[in-house]
Amino acid sequence: MTRKTAIPSSFVMDVPPFGGGFLGHVERRDSLADFVLKEAVIYGNVMGSFAVEDFGIDRFLKINADNVQRRFEKYRNLVYF
Repeated sequence: MTRKTAIPSSFVMDVPPFGGGFLGHVERRDSLADFVLKEAVIYGNVMGSFAVEDFGIDRFLKINADNVQRRFEKYRNLVYF
């Protein structure tokens, strides 16, 4: 069964890295609860931090979900809420 989303996949791919990280997390959690939105802000910042490490999409081609999750944990611990 394919789940319909409020945010088309093509839209997420067309937004800057922050938006992609933010919207991707909200979509994955399927919730707009405060704690989910706070996590989404961190994921947005994490994706933005990868974006500035290299030109264009080069850095994104070299990362995986584990890289993102490790950076998320570090960032979350830094800005504990």
